[in-house]
Amino acid sequence: MNILIADADEETRLTLSEAITAARPQARIREVTNGSDLRAALRGPAPDILFIDTILPDTNAEIITAWRKGAGADSVVVLVADLLMARWPTLARRLSAYDVVLKPLGERKVGHVLEAAAFLRRELSLLLIEPSAKTRQITRQILASASFRFRVTEAEDGRSAVKTAATRPVDLIVVGSAIPDMPPSEVACRIDALGTGARIVMAVGQQDASPSGKLAMFGASTVLRLPFTATDIDRLVYETFGLWQPYLLEALRKEYDRQGDDAPALPVSR
Repeated sequence: MNILIADADEETRLTLSEAITAARPQARIREVTNGSDLRAALRGPAPDILFIDTILPDTNAEIITAWRKGAGADSVVVLVADLLMARWPTLARRLSAYDVVLKPLGERKVGHVLEAAAFLRRELSLLLIEPSAKTRQITRQILASASFRFRVTEAEDGRSAVKTAATRPVDLIVVGSAIPDMPPSEVACRIDALGTGARIVMAVGQQDASPSGKLAMFGASTVLRLPFTATDIDRLVYETFGLWQPYLLEALRKEYDRQGDDAPALPVSR
């Protein structure tokens, strides 16, 4: 894992470097202290993770956004700050940042970030079981706006879904609420019986009650409530795979509640 630390404070760089080394002894770490050195570093191979101070001298958001559109598209950006500035979620979203973390950065916090960042760089195989072509199209749009990368395979009914799950590796399976040839719970049971280890998620309406015990009976991990957004998808992945959730998720959710989410949302009705 290649990691770039951009921070003018020597103590912060040392603390962060030690925490990274403790969590990932084989990580290759580079350090820069100002915007000029950062721009030079970003002209080389893109780091897997960029830890950058929000007040790094001679640096602005345009430098990062331009880099993100090119070489840094797959890099994980983590903003580091002494205090949270006003509207920090907006800045984080603009930079497509994973999160904003506050100093001091302890080993435990950095370890969680590194684990999640490694997962963010993966391409997750997702099987979408949904008979409606329109709903599948909208779901693909939402998935494309999420922080995670997905390779999506579609199935229109339960039988084809079970066959797909049995013949190719799948990380995550989303079972729609109206499968034509069998109940969604039966689809989940049959896939779970294959023993592939895929995480199974049930798409349900807001009012549907799905106790965790009932979900476990047919092999599902959790539910995805309709309508959902890209932020809901991110939260789902973090929860389903046991990853540390960034504070940014809850901050964005509060912003969406106040202003409305610009991302497409999957409707309840078809």
